[in-house]
Amino acid sequence: MGLTPHLTPVGKMLIIFTMFVGRVGPITIVLALAKTRSQIPYKYPEEKPIIG
Repeated sequence: MGLTPHLTPVGKMLIIFTMFVGRVGPITIVLALAKTRSQIPYKYPEEKPIIG
């Protein structure tokens, strides 16, 4: 649209910050969810087999 060169330095920093948060935010959420799923405590079932 051609408006960015006419913004003040504060406006440009705000645009940069929102673009950075928009880029990093979804990646961070996906990684956080993937990390919690891999740390779910589980244990294998134990059974003594009957022999004889």
